[in-house]
Amino acid sequence: MNPYDSVLKILQSIPGVEVRQSRFGKEDGKPIAVYVGKREFAHFHGRKSIDIRLTSKEIRRNKEVLQGLQCRKDWVEVPLDGPNNQKLIEKILSLAYQANTL
Repeated sequence: MNPYDSVLKILQSIPGVEVRQSRFGKEDGKPIAVYVGKREFAHFHGRKSIDIRLTSKEIRRNKEVLQGLQCRKDWVEVPLDGPNNQKLIEKILSLAYQANTL
């Protein structure tokens, strides 16, 4: 399974998370965004990276985990491929899910 499909499968397995259309970017002609409730929780940048809404508070709290990643306001961009990126994405998704469901 390629990294994009692996991450999408992880997202789809999280309770309360729904894959829907995004207002913005498109992947293979389909806008892809992931929501928890009414809040966009993550979206893909093609098949190369994923933006995860971690929240600015959690970004500040988890600087060591996020070292070397691009962080903007509430969002963290993580490349899909890389030697340990799958586990890193899972960890960030877990933190983000908790931060976005409070």
